[in-house]
Amino acid sequence: MFETGSFLRSLDIYLVENVVQSLVALALVLAVAHVLKIRDHTLKIRLFLLPIFFPLIAPPLYYLLFPGRPGMPVLKLDRLLALEKVIPYQQASSLWGPVLTLTLTLALGFLLARSAVAIFAVLLIPRHHRPFPAERDSALQRALTSLAARAGIRPPRILLSETGRRPGGCFALIGRPYLLLPRRWLEERRQEVLEPAVAHEIAHLKRGDHRLLPLLSFVRGLLFFNPAVHIASLLIAREAELAADQVALKLGVEPVDYARGLLRAWQAAPLSPVATGPGGGELRERVETVLAPTLALGRPNWVFPFMATTLAIVLFFLC
Repeated sequence: MFETGSFLRSLDIYLVENVVQSLVALALVLAVAHVLKIRDHTLKIRLFLLPIFFPLIAPPLYYLLFPGRPGMPVLKLDRLLALEKVIPYQQASSLWGPVLTLTLTLALGFLLARSAVAIFAVLLIPRHHRPFPAERDSALQRALTSLAARAGIRPPRILLSETGRRPGGCFALIGRPYLLLPRRWLEERRQEVLEPAVAHEIAHLKRGDHRLLPLLSFVRGLLFFNPAVHIASLLIAREAELAADQVALKLGVEPVDYARGLLRAWQAAPLSPVATGPGGGELRERVETVLAPTLALGRPNWVFPFMATTLAIVLFFLC
């Protein structure tokens, strides 16, 4: 990638290398997950993280550890894809360089601006939403405190969203967890929805999804040009919901009650934090997963290191 040529040429090849390596890694991970019939959602999240972060850091690391890598018997993507013919690097009159530089600069500026706005908006959430009064619904407070104690985490502070435009969810600011709930959902909810909904959000906090998913959103914006990153991020978000359901069941919620709560939550208010997916498509899969006996299967501990090692070897020969 960095053997000869201008910085612009090296950058072009790195972008191509990142996309190709991500697509190869994602295909291998999907194949392994399908062949081994992996049912553990936490393991699948870790596997889907590999196509995102491995190609991001692997190329510079490879060239740092193996400076003579381009001279080795590797598959050079720039020659394979004939980038020299597609991109006129050597033509002095070519507008490719200025156009690409301007495009990348604007994209990076947009990413930084969007990230700054998103961070600022999250910081303002506690100021723009009123705290939930403890005396209003003691059942909700008791369920929240009890489930947080079972999960071994600090009970989150409940905030009420006055509008239905903002979905509910959990987040944390400087270590303080918050739980944002739409007022409409609280007004329309049924009693059987209470424990599953709270258990699901507590499970997200227990798993650390309130940190992982925003990080993925940032990386997804950074690698906006890479379709494999978008696909892997969507798969991770889907598996995070299923993994949170598993953790919620471990907190003591009965599977039948939890599945019934998911259905009641979607029927009572589609804005519920536990009901996602247009038309309830994802909801059906989540209910089936909750009631499936595969929850008791053990996690094959060798799969992740095996995949990481395999990808390290395979991607080394793609540059």
